[in-house]
Amino acid sequence: MKVSIVTVYDSINCGSYLQAYALGKVIGDFGCDVVYNKRKKSGGASSSSAEQFKKFFSLCAKRGISAGMMYTKSLKTFKKSQKKLPISDSVNDIDCFVLGSDTIWNLDSNYFRLHSGTYWGIDFFPKKVISYAASAANTKADKVTEELHDAVGKMYAVSVRDSHTYSLIEHDNPKGISFVCDPTLLLQKEDYLQLASVPVKKGFVFLYVFKELSKEQMTALKEFCKERNLRIVKGTSFYRPSYCDEVVMAEPVTFLSHMLEADYIITDTFHGAVFSVNFNKRFISLDRGKNKVREFLSGVGLESRLIGEDGNISDTLAKDIDYSSANRKIKMLRDESLYFLKSNIVGGYDESIK
Repeated sequence: MKVSIVTVYDSINCGSYLQAYALGKVIGDFGCDVVYNKRKKSGGASSSSAEQFKKFFSLCAKRGISAGMMYTKSLKTFKKSQKKLPISDSVNDIDCFVLGSDTIWNLDSNYFRLHSGTYWGIDFFPKKVISYAASAANTKADKVTEELHDAVGKMYAVSVRDSHTYSLIEHDNPKGISFVCDPTLLLQKEDYLQLASVPVKKGFVFLYVFKELSKEQMTALKEFCKERNLRIVKGTSFYRPSYCDEVVMAEPVTFLSHMLEADYIITDTFHGAVFSVNFNKRFISLDRGKNKVREFLSGVGLESRLIGEDGNISDTLAKDIDYSSANRKIKMLRDESLYFLKSNIVGGYDESIK
């Protein structure tokens, strides 16, 4: 059976790439021949050449040529990982389309548009079409078109990863809408160890944030690390802030290697929180107002790890985490999600995968 995954596989974002990788690996393990639907570049996509040139010159102007060169090196490493994914723009030989995660129904973005049963100009109905862990991000109800509602109603099976997306389409499909986990949670720590090939020096806090810490948080983090003789390693910038000891490339293999080896993790991203929990790490999630982060942490009973601007980094990091309950919840959701995928793609479910 040939399955085409329609998702953002080539964004310059570790979580975006890894959700595509994880979904493909799981479906491949079902015995399917997996390809990724070739993505047409939009003007605002981070994978477009125009945006990459713009980013390079912006970094050079603000941070110096070394920052631009590090960005270029990161791009090359990302593309090396992306080339390992089988890409195809053929649709005639596809038995099933799986619309993947990563905010594919965010109608305010330029990534994906779903109109009149077509995806990027591809008419994939009446073939079998499944959505897996789809998200509309922060799209408001009045922005959802009738074409989208109609397309969801035609799908063989529909699943979402968050309650907001569910609320937008809950009445659209006669079979109902299922809740499933983010694709990255379909795999376990042991699966990711196969990818984590970058040597990492131990004894550090891994800082994986898109927005810089406040001055108070920087001071608290430095004191925390000094007391424990830990380094501060940042993984999402192309220059080294003064309070950090090291900056590493923000690309999938390096990201996984540091997430696995870190003593502590500080993040403000959705996938930063997901991997922290999946790897049972001591972590805190900085509250940037992202509903998907709050919903995920609340769902696994770890909302206490979410702190605001005034939250105490040191006290929260120092507190141990009892992962027994969270691990049970994740296992249950993972099992249900695997059941959804396999039963709807190949029509059967092997109990042994639990």
